[in-house]
Amino acid sequence: MLTEQQEFICDSVAEGLTIREIAFCLGLSSGSIIRIATSTPEATERYARARDAAADLLEASIMEIASQSTAATAKADRVKLAALQWLAGRRAPKRYGERVQQDHTSSDGSMTPKGVGDGVLEALARKHADDA
Repeated sequence: MLTEQQEFICDSVAEGLTIREIAFCLGLSSGSIIRIATSTPEATERYARARDAAADLLEASIMEIASQSTAATAKADRVKLAALQWLAGRRAPKRYGERVQQDHTSSDGSMTPKGVGDGVLEALARKHADDA
């Protein structure tokens, strides 16, 4: 069961408040807020869900700004959108973070598995067709 402080912190995070804003409300340091919010596995899980919910609020803000953008406000809106997208990616990186794709090849071909070539897929397709 969460303490009253942990509940307050998680609820505030879910409503979109920053750690600094919450720290100011409680008269604590930002570090203390993080320690309280992650002091138990249950609190850590709840805090993670609250951050996820806060990212959803940012998504709503992003959609609102994008839909209300005009030619006159486009430059300023672009800056706002970039900041909100970055923040959503930090709060819920699995859903809103940038996708990173790793390339597992080497420039000299030394990392290419032996026996894998252009004709492998065709040979497998022929074998599968023959078996059917």
